[in-house]
Parts: sequence; structure tokens; C-alpha cells
Amino acid sequence: RSLDMITYINDHYQDITLQSLAKHFHYTQEYCSRLIKAAAGVSFTDVLRRIRLSRAEAFLLTTSYSIEAISHMVGYEEPGTFIRLFKKNYGMSPGKYRLAQENL
Repeated sequence: RSLDMITYINDHYQDITLQSLAKHFHYTQEYCSRLIKAAAGVSFTDVLRRIRLSRAEAFLLTTSYSIEAISHMVGYEEPGTFIRLFKKNYGMSPGKYRLAQENL
């Protein structure tokens, strides 16, 4: 069941919440959280962040969409939040990452 949950998160990453995940699978939020942690080794929030940032990285490398557009496409309402998380995870801002990859 936990793999089904991770697949569901992967398919609905743009707007999913732990609450909507629990409702979809007819479990409590706490139980869903424990299943995800057991399967993935990290929390629901971490799984979701990794999926969103991975998708954002793909958009950065394969499209010319603006950073703001990409942040909204992957589910972040505030581009500043997206930029901060991306930088923390990849060591540079999304714009610098895109430029660095283009120059390889």
C-alpha cells in the first residue's frame, strides 16, 4: 500500500497534501505518514519536495519557462520558497543551475 501512496504522490505532486492523500486511501494522516516513512525512509513532506524539485530540474533543463512559471507548475505558490528549497538541495539557484547545465 505504501508504494501505491508514493505513486499517487508522484502523480499528484502539484497539489497533493497529506490530508488529501489520507482521504484518497481512507486512512488517517498519521497512518499515511508512518507508511510513507517506513517505505521511503523520509517524511511525506520530504518525498513531495524531492519529487517537485526533480520535476523542476527537468523543466529547467528542457524548457525555457521562467523560474516563476516552473515554481507554479511543480506546486509552489511562492517562487521565493521554490528558489530557497532548490538552492538548498542543488547548491545554487534555479537560474544559475540552468546556466551551468547549458554551459556543459
